[in-house]
Amino acid sequence: MMKLMIVVPVYNRQEYVDILARSLSECNLIGSADIRVYDDCSTDFGIEYLEEKFLPLNAKIKRREKRSWCTANNYFEMMTDFINSDNDVLFLCDSDLLLRPDAFEYLEKVFPLTDGFMTLYNSDLHLTVKEGREFDLKLDIGHAAACLSRECVSIFLKRNNPGMGDFRLCETMIKNGVKILAAKKSYVQHIGVDGKNSSEHEGMDYSMSFEPLSPHNKEITDALIPLLIKRQSSLIKRLMFKDKYRRDGFFLHQPVKSLQRSMTIKKLKKLEVQ
Repeated sequence: MMKLMIVVPVYNRQEYVDILARSLSECNLIGSADIRVYDDCSTDFGIEYLEEKFLPLNAKIKRREKRSWCTANNYFEMMTDFINSDNDVLFLCDSDLLLRPDAFEYLEKVFPLTDGFMTLYNSDLHLTVKEGREFDLKLDIGHAAACLSRECVSIFLKRNNPGMGDFRLCETMIKNGVKILAAKKSYVQHIGVDGKNSSEHEGMDYSMSFEPLSPHNKEITDALIPLLIKRQSSLIKRLMFKDKYRRDGFFLHQPVKSLQRSMTIKKLKKLEVQ
């Protein structure tokens, strides 16, 4: 059985933290996971709330004395802690996620088929380069619900630094020959309707392939349906714009990056996908 470390970055948004804590508690195999919560100086609650909320999961709570303001710094801290542990796989679990009860059973089953990097969240906002039976090959993925081996985390930490200002995870993996794979069906759902990827004008980052298997999952996803329908047209327009921009605008405004992207996609399409 693989040793799984689940890291949860937190800053306010108590409603989502409540949902995630319950969702994690319903996951199979959760009892053997090493769960660590990283609070970036939340102002809506203190460490006592987190200790109480994650007590049934035996989670370790770390609270910064001063807010980082930089997502990359938070992930570097989590990755460094992972390397210093004896765990095998790192799961980046943002606080606005909902998990299927069988998410970690699936991860344990398919992770050995990967290069040590995959996501349990298959988002339409990230281009699928090639489809397989078990996975979709992606050009890039979001960090939420990403799963990494010790080797992939080590590669990333050696080639990047905390002060870089952004988080070049996928770029680093591709440069080192690591395939970026997404589960064919999402075992994780994004429910953060007030996040930067879910604005009124940009639609909602939501996976249509997620199947809620527990009453709690169904209750949460059903509550999101009216908002999803409201923003569906915005999401479609966003996807159409991104597709057009990739074909025309991207080449005109950033010709070098556009050509590099096209070459990368062409190269990735030659890879085998299970």
